[in-house]
Amino acid sequence: MRESRRLVFETHATSLDNEAGLASGHHDVALSPDGRRQAAELGRRHAHPARELDPLRLRAIHTPFPGGQSYGDCVQQVRGVLDELRRNWPGGWVLIVAHRATHDALDVLVHGHTLEDLIQAPFTWQAGWAYELIPDGAIPSRQ
Repeated sequence: MRESRRLVFETHATSLDNEAGLASGHHDVALSPDGRRQAAELGRRHAHPARELDPLRLRAIHTPFPGGQSYGDCVQQVRGVLDELRRNWPGGWVLIVAHRATHDALDVLVHGHTLEDLIQAPFTWQAGWAYELIPDGAIPSRQ
C-alpha cells in the first residue's frame, strides 16, 4: 500500500527575498515592488464591504472574474495537480503556496466542502493548513 501524501498550504505576496531567490521561511520581509503592486491591486479590487463582494464571489463560482478565472476553474486545475501527485509522487510532504481560491479548491477536493459554503463562510487566516491526500482515493466530483 502506498503512503499518503501530506499537503501544507500557505499564502503570501511577493517579497524582496522571493525576488532575490532567498528562502527565508517565517522571517518577516518587505514586499517587493511587484508584491506592493499586487497588494494595491487587491485593495482596489477587494477593498469593499464584504456584503458587496459576496454576490460577486458567488457568481464567480461558475463565471470568471474579469481578467481571471472562476472558482470552478481553479478547482479543476487543483484536481489535476492532486491527480498528478497521487500518480507520480507517493508519500512525503508537499508545500503549496498560493491564494485563497487554491485553499478553497483543496477544501472542496480533499474534504468534500462546497464552494458555495466556503465562499459564504468567514475566512480566518492562519499559519498554514494541513491536508492528507489518500493514495488512490476518490476526489469528490462536486464543486
